[in-house]
Amino acid sequence: MKKSNVTRRDLIKNAGLAGAAVATGGLVATPVALSAGAWHTCAVLANGKVQCWGYNSNGQLGNNSTVATGAGAPVVVSNIASGATAIAAGAYHSCAIVSAGARCWGYGQDGELGNNQLADSHVPVAVSGLAASVTSIAAGSWHSCAIANGAVSCWGASFSGQLGNGDRELRQTPVPVSGLAANATALTAGDFHSCAIVGGAVKCWGGNYFGQLGDGRKVYFTAPQTAVASDSPDSTCGPTLVSLGAQPSTQAENQPVLFSISIGNVVSPYGSVSVYAGGALVCTATLAGDPQASCWGYLLLGTHALAAKYSGGGTTPSGCSAPTNVTISSASGVTGTTLDLAIVAPDGLAFAVGSKGSTFADHGMRWDNSGKNGHYAPIRWSNVS
Repeated sequence: MKKSNVTRRDLIKNAGLAGAAVATGGLVATPVALSAGAWHTCAVLANGKVQCWGYNSNGQLGNNSTVATGAGAPVVVSNIASGATAIAAGAYHSCAIVSAGARCWGYGQDGELGNNQLADSHVPVAVSGLAASVTSIAAGSWHSCAIANGAVSCWGASFSGQLGNGDRELRQTPVPVSGLAANATALTAGDFHSCAIVGGAVKCWGGNYFGQLGDGRKVYFTAPQTAVASDSPDSTCGPTLVSLGAQPSTQAENQPVLFSISIGNVVSPYGSVSVYAGGALVCTATLAGDPQASCWGYLLLGTHALAAKYSGGGTTPSGCSAPTNVTISSASGVTGTTLDLAIVAPDGLAFAVGSKGSTFADHGMRWDNSGKNGHYAPIRWSNVS
């Protein structure tokens, strides 16, 4: 992942940012699509060309240069004479659909250009395996995704699982997103997560520290999760008696809640029982003959009405519990002086924090054994003053 020592003042100076809306002159044709990255902007024009402007540290403007446009006019992206239909700007790279294929340019040291290289490119390069039938493209901060023939694939950095293929390994070429092989119609990418509309449902994967996956939990997922579950429990789900308890009923933010479930009128129940907060799945436990089960789950800030749904095995009827309320309160901020801390995990990775304060205490960067800044993960503080 790119580390930059450039200050915001430098960027404003070099990129020609203004404090009020200004008209963009210098476009060679009427713009038909637009995307804004971290410090640059690109547009698709009616003649099928692409123009970009702003910061250009890694060639994200695509004009075979690393010189920012400053107060100058937008530049024409090289090697796209026509055929561009869509554009996506990431943090320091850009991607476009050109003649139904995918092309990317700019920062590529995490594989986000998709051309089987770990290097920048100052001009567009073809994304491997996506030469045709691409209908949607998205650029996150350090990764990219596309829809081709209704299937979603992603490439680049995946330290929070934002590629959606079941692991957190960097990929230099597109990999299929798990379970999204057909019916995808729209796509978007954030810093460390991605989302798609598939068969009318929203599916998201990757980083989830702030609940950005929309599933009611705050843990990352390396495979797609349904943002709004369609099978949340209701009063007509079956005759089996189900009771649900939560311990504690009032919990601090970022701390788990233990859910205890009891099946009341079934001898040796089998199947599974799931806890829901509204329409979002919180956790699931498997039943193998014991009527008592439990599972842990994380919830967002606020008060939640939770219910458990039992899906019986074989011919056992299903059932739902009455609502149980759980309140998640804001944890007190951690304050203090500057702290340099590294915690080595059992897997050999080290969590590091440069300072602690009310806004930084729950975040950190994660370094691998080579010392490269390669992973992002939250750090949870406890009993720190």
